[in-house]
Amino acid sequence: MRHFEQFGSEPDFTDRYCTLLHAHRGAFQDPDGQYRTRRSLSRDLICDHLKGHQALGLSCATDGNALFMGFDIDARFGPRLNALRSVLSDFGLKGASFATTGSSEGRGKVITCVAASVPLDLVRRVADMTLRYAQLGQDFGPLAKSSDIGVYPLRDEGGLLRILGRNPKRNGSIEIPLRLSDWEISDLTEITPISAIDLERVVQRFAPTHGALPGTLLAEATSCSGRLHHWAILEIQRSWRWGPDGNPGIMRRVIALAFEFKWAFGVVNGEPLFRNTLERIRQNSPALHLPSPNKKRRRNPLTWALTGKNAWRYACEYRFLKSPAAANAPARIVEVYDELIRYVHEAGIRYYAFNMTYARIAELIGKSHQTAWRLVHDAASIGLLVIHEPGTKRERGKKINTVKLGLVGFGDTQESIRARAQGHSSTPPWYSVASRRRVGSSVTPGHTDATDGA
Repeated sequence: MRHFEQFGSEPDFTDRYCTLLHAHRGAFQDPDGQYRTRRSLSRDLICDHLKGHQALGLSCATDGNALFMGFDIDARFGPRLNALRSVLSDFGLKGASFATTGSSEGRGKVITCVAASVPLDLVRRVADMTLRYAQLGQDFGPLAKSSDIGVYPLRDEGGLLRILGRNPKRNGSIEIPLRLSDWEISDLTEITPISAIDLERVVQRFAPTHGALPGTLLAEATSCSGRLHHWAILEIQRSWRWGPDGNPGIMRRVIALAFEFKWAFGVVNGEPLFRNTLERIRQNSPALHLPSPNKKRRRNPLTWALTGKNAWRYACEYRFLKSPAAANAPARIVEVYDELIRYVHEAGIRYYAFNMTYARIAELIGKSHQTAWRLVHDAASIGLLVIHEPGTKRERGKKINTVKLGLVGFGDTQESIRARAQGHSSTPPWYSVASRRRVGSSVTPGHTDATDGA
């Protein structure tokens, strides 16, 4: 893809920017850095803004309708961007969203485009839910002050937010749009705005009922977030409802949580935590007291006696089933596959995302480090493993890095294993691609002491 400087001020890009963000009104930055006098915007004025000639804040709402949803991140942009991306993906909003670099190191924005006539209150509610779930991520970090992240639209009038262009008050560089899927520079052609109906579905599926989250449940989920995957945190947080397949669908979700708690906390410590969590979900899921779709039973299945006990027993007695691809694989590859299966089983860890060193793998199979490296990559090439994060091949005098692997079992695919491991550090950091695209100093990782707005 071309560098942003090559298409950032082209007519097609300006048109997409105006259409996606409903850029009809805004205010230019005054010499003191404030945005005050709102005015109608022409295409030429917006083009000047994108070229960095003058800074423009876009109106976030008009006539009670939101024009877009935005998060203005003033510190720890890298890890917080990853956390927000994970939540937006869970909410089904990633395809409507893009990120931008910031006016200085450690800053940036995440923007979600909405269709016309989406009520401001609805978009604001989804924005608050998104931030709240993102804060459960272990890498998100505490907010040093309330201005660390600005959430738009503001509750009353919507507010103003500068998107792209540059901030002359800080002598910032031209800011760059990035795709959430791979952190490559975006020309915004992949963005599909989200509708009011889809946002209502997000609220129905993920919002807690009757304000149940702020107390014990939120604290309990947060305390587990360092060990549980993000999807499990979401399952604990949301209010469950009947699906079209009734009890079997509920049971599959309970079993998935049982496995997660066993892998995260072990058999002894995991059982009481799992039982307590299941009860919390039951209390937060009054819709399950309605008749079930198939047998029309009026009883909530989320009890230890009905589902929890059997789900926990199944998780504890489960044995990994090999992929059919192992039957025709060379013996040397099957050997490393079998040893890794035995290792994760004895260690009681997640088979789809675990850390190893090539030195440890070499020890398990009784081979050299170089051979271990080669066999792992051979196993991945025929579909028995997934390499989430590659380590390095053994070189004389150099330490071997940790490799993050996932085992492909019966009924799994490499794609399904990658999907289950989403939300962990196996996801490439946002700056690993962006920095290679030479998008400027505003994407330098690791800077967290910024205090002013993006």
